[in-house]
Parts: sequence; structure tokens; C-alpha cells
Amino acid sequence: MLLTEDIMSLLNVQAVAMAYRNKEVLSGVSLTVERRERVALIGNNGSGKTTLLKIAMGKETPDGGTVTFARGIKVGYLSQVTDELVHGHTQAGFYQKIDELEFKLRTIEADMSQLTGDEEASVVAQLTGTYTKALDEFNAIGGYEVYHEITKTLKGLGLSDDALTTDLEHLSGGEKMRVALAHLLIEKPDLLILDEPTNHLDVHAIEWLENFLMKFSGGVLVVSHDRYFLDRVATRIAELAGGTLLEMKCNYSEFLDQKKTLREYYNKERRNLKIQIRDLKAMILELRRKRKSKQADSRQKEVDRLEEKFIELTKQSKSHGNLTKVKKPKIDVKGHGHVSQSVVQVEGLSKHFGQRKLFDSISFDIYGGEKVAIVGSNGTGKTTLLNLLRGIDNQFSGTAKLGAWINYVYLGQHVSFTSEDWSVLSEMMHACKLDEQEARRKLAAVELYGDEVNTLICDLSGGERVRLFFAIAMTSHPHCLILDEPTNHLDLSSREALEAMINAFNGTVIAVSHDRYYLNNCVSKVIELKEGKAHVFLGHYDEYIKSQLQEPVKVQRMNKKPAKESPNRLEEIASKRAALEGRIEALEASIRFHEAMSITSPDEVDYKQWSHESATLESLMEEYIVLDLEA
Repeated sequence: MLLTEDIMSLLNVQAVAMAYRNKEVLSGVSLTVERRERVALIGNNGSGKTTLLKIAMGKETPDGGTVTFARGIKVGYLSQVTDELVHGHTQAGFYQKIDELEFKLRTIEADMSQLTGDEEASVVAQLTGTYTKALDEFNAIGGYEVYHEITKTLKGLGLSDDALTTDLEHLSGGEKMRVALAHLLIEKPDLLILDEPTNHLDVHAIEWLENFLMKFSGGVLVVSHDRYFLDRVATRIAELAGGTLLEMKCNYSEFLDQKKTLREYYNKERRNLKIQIRDLKAMILELRRKRKSKQADSRQKEVDRLEEKFIELTKQSKSHGNLTKVKKPKIDVKGHGHVSQSVVQVEGLSKHFGQRKLFDSISFDIYGGEKVAIVGSNGTGKTTLLNLLRGIDNQFSGTAKLGAWINYVYLGQHVSFTSEDWSVLSEMMHACKLDEQEARRKLAAVELYGDEVNTLICDLSGGERVRLFFAIAMTSHPHCLILDEPTNHLDLSSREALEAMINAFNGTVIAVSHDRYYLNNCVSKVIELKEGKAHVFLGHYDEYIKSQLQEPVKVQRMNKKPAKESPNRLEEIASKRAALEGRIEALEASIRFHEAMSITSPDEVDYKQWSHESATLESLMEEYIVLDLEA
């Protein structure tokens, strides 16, 4: 039941219950979101996170409980499903309202300019009132600054210039998701409810979104499996498991530590109670043997009290299903072993899409046993490069090939199987030519067992599909794994299991990824695709980012010399422009430095200086435009 009330919390969910097919998904769940609070809703796939968001938004009706919003607030909601997103427009949709208001203002101004002074006071008052109201509305949504805000947001989320002018129906699912997210952020609602907002963003766009949310003055309720995002953004973690919610005011890493401490507390208390009960029962037997009934009865009352306490403690522990230690999938990762020679050879590789140069004579090698990450902004050709290596795309010049002897398996962004109508067990037996017993054993290793193996593939979650894929793939003992965003649809425990598998795998791994935990825990080489070039770095992602911090410092020092002025006006303008260019480049370099530091060492960032430099940069850019017009 959705209500609006004069309450302090932006959102108040109370005792919400929901069941599907006689399975309780939510069992009396309560949750609040306050202003300036960023609540991260986490949990394994199927735990009910998206269901809870849909109930909060009135898209599903719970079996019990209430959902209350503060009166008069604006709520922005991002779904995982692209069909539920905005339709019919991209950039034009952002400008529509501001353009309509500006047209209204210009029309009223034209009417006011026609006034002769002979009109009745009521006519003038009405026209002035209408103009004031329209102007207030215009300023409320940002006025002329909103154009800059729109461009900044769209670019920040990694949308290309082409995407900005394309109708939504022609955009990819990922682009639609980013357009929808941009709409929400620009509208500046009081409460943002976001379901997996980072899934279709590259690393730079995720970092931009993190910075936006950290400065956001409203409340945020977000579902995410991105652990860096959870660490940087979340002020409170709410974990769904077993239909119940476990909440702690902290980020994700701190939550794991506190949950471990709480689990250990419950286990220790229950263990101590078991020992006390056991000792008392032994004492009671001895007392009864000696016919000391009164003392035995007294001890029995103590046993009853302790057993009640044990039952209550067990209930408390189970009421937070999250405190049960999750058994992570264990996949057989035995490969053919790595070899010393080159697994991948790329030499002088060039590729064009129309007039656009995607790769401009790039070269690199990948050797046996290396764990390689291919990174870069959306549209830089990461997936295309994987297709070239696999021989799927032959429209290029130069060399791009895997070793002829390499046995590899490929996991794309969309996992496909023989038939969506087959059961998990049938697919495993057919794909790997296994009998039922061996197929069940291998499926159990990825936590697909019991009746779950009879589930139709079309009914599997994203994480379950990936687990089935690896159960099948690893039976061939490949030399090389080629992965395109392997963690994208996995929950947190499945991501950790995948990372453990990747690290244990004794072959080569080539993965496109924007998951920064993966990039730091499973990678020995980074290849960044940028502006048609491939930049190779030995080390994990954070080390690569730190290596980039030196360049801005050099740029800043180079641009400290003031430009000489000339008496000639044109020369004077040119001189001023050169000086401004130097200052602008230095500020841009410094801002890039702040942005990079916010990733690697967020506690050391001078946010006040960052904000001041950003404002100064905007002012200098305006000054530069004026000089440019004069020239």
C-alpha cells in the first residue's frame, strides 16, 4: 500500500511480506531512507532485491505491509529492464521542457513589449504574474545552466555524440539504460531508487556516477554488486537473505567485517550454551543416581532456561539468513596448463567503421599464464577486439590471432546454450557427454543440485547461467578463457567465486571488464584501448591508474610561464589566449589528478580545492570563448 505522509524519512517501508509460488521472498521487511543517506541493498540473486524496489515504486503489490513516502517529494526510479525506460527521445527529451519554458518567456516578453501604458492594471498584473511564475519555473530547473548540466551528465555517463542525437528505439540496451539514468540525475529528484545502475557503464562512467552520488543532497536506495561502488558510495548496507534484512551503517568492506564478528558472536554463544547444557545434563544424571531429586529438579529448570535461550539465539541467527556462512561454488579449474610462447599476437592491427578509425596500427602480445584485462571507455572496441581474436570478424588489416594450437572457451555478455527449453541437467549431459551421476556431480560443484538441476535454462538467473556455463566449459580443460564482462550479471558471492576460479586457473585469461575488484584481484596485465591505440601496462588496475598520475603534474609545471603581451591588438588577444590555454590545461590536469586520486586514495582528496578548480575552469572557459569571438 503506497502512502504519502508528513514524515521525516524520504521512504519508509514497514513489515512488507511477499511470496512467490508458496516461497516466502520477503518476510516482514522494514527499511527507511533518509535525506543525504545512500542505502545499498545487496544480496544473492533471487533474494528479493528487485522485488522490494518494485513494491516501493508501486509496480508490485505486497501480501502485507506498507510503503510510505514523505509528502511532496520527487522520486526517480531506474529499472534493470530497458522496456520500462524512457521512450522516443534522447538528447531532445532533456531540452524539451526548458525549451518550452524559454519559448513561453519570450512570448510573454513580446506581449509585454506591446503594452502602451493605457491597459488596465489587472491586465498588466496578470501578465507580470504569469511571467514571474514561468521565470521561477525556468530557474527552478536550472535555467540556462541546465544545457551545460545536460551535456556534462550525458558525457559523464559515456554517451557518444552519435547516441545523443539518435532516437531511443535505435540505441542498444546499454545506451538506453544510460540515457534513462541521465534523465533521472538531471531532474534532481529528492529520492533516487536505482536497480543495478553500473551494469552498462564503463569504469570512467562509474567513477563519474560515484562522484555525483557522493555530492547528491537527496536520498539514494541502490541495488548493486559492484564492490568498489559499494565501498565508495554506501553510507548504509542492507542485505537481503532468507526473506529478512540485516542493516549496518557502514560501507561494504566494513559490513563484511562486522558481519563476520556478529556471526562469530552467535556461534560462540551457542557453542558455550551447548557446553553448559551438556554439563548440566550430566550433573542431573549423577544427582538422580544418588537420589537427590530436589537438586536434580533445580538443575533441570536451569537446563530448560538455557535451552530456551539457545532456541531464541538460533532464531535470531536464522532471522538474519545473511549470518549463515555461504558456501561458494567450487569449479574444477584444471586446464592444459600454461605455455611460455605467445597465446595472442596482435601486430599492426587497424580497423575502421566507415570514417571512424577504431584501431590504428596497434600491436601487443599475450603470453601463456597471463591474466589480462582489456579496458577502455564504451565504444573503444573492446568486444570487437575479442571478436577479431576469435576469428568472428575478418574485416581488418594487420595481424590479430590466437595460437593455432590454443583450446579456448568464450563467455560473451549474453550466455547461450543448446536450447532454452532444456533442463540444466539435460544441457550438462548433452554438452559434455556425461552420464547423469557425473553431470550432477559437476553441477553440484557450482551449487546447482537437487531439484535445481531440473530447472529450465530459460528460468535461470544471470548468475546461474554463468555458473552453468563454467561447469560445462571447464570439462574441456582449456588453455585460455576469453571473457566479455564476466561479472556483469553475478551477485557478490558468485563474483568472489569466479575470482577464486580465475586465480586458480593455470591457463591464460583475457577479459573485458569494468569491475574494479576483478581488475585488481585477477589481473597481471592491463591493455587500455584509447583513441585508436593500445596502451599496455604490466600490473593490476590501481597500479596502472597510479602510473597515469605523473603526467598531469608535468603538464601543470610546464604551463606556469605567463605569456608575453604585445602592443598589437591581435597579438595581444593571441597572447591572452595562449596564457588562458596554459591555465586551462593546468586546471584540467589538476582536476584529472583529483579524479584519479578519488579512485586510489579518496581520503587524501582535497574536495574543497577540487570544487574551486572546477569553478575556476568554467570561468576561464567563458573568458576564452569571449577572446575567441574577438579574434
